[in-house]
This record gives sequence, C-alpha cells and structure tokens, in this order.
Amino acid sequence: MANPRDTENGWSQLTRGAPLAVMVAVVLYILYQLLPVLELLVVAALIALILRTFQFLLGCDRRFQSPLW
Repeated sequence: MANPRDTENGWSQLTRGAPLAVMVAVVLYILYQLLPVLELLVVAALIALILRTFQFLLGCDRRFQSPLW
C-alpha cells in the first residue's frame, strides 16, 4: 500500500509547470483589466486624505467634537 503523502492530489498537479503558468497569466490579465478601477480608487483615496488633512490643519473638525465638560 502506498503512502498517502507520496500520492499527488489534484491541487499539487495544478501548482506545477504549465497549469501554474496559465493561472499566473490569468491573474495578471485580470489585474491588468482592473488597472483603471484601481487607479480611480487610489486617486479617490489620495483626494480624501488631502481633504482630511486640510480639515485637520484648519480646525474645521471642531464643530463635530463633543464639548469637554
């Protein structure tokens, strides 16, 4: 009887050679297609950070704080 650790399951066969190369290519293609969306998210995050920094520096957030009594 063979040792179960020595037998290759389906997942280990997919993570070697050509199937691995195909999976990597598919992931890279999907990321390439999502690049405009990711760029928009980065720009929106930077704008939010800049606006939040100006709000903090100008003290505009004082009206949202609770009174200290």
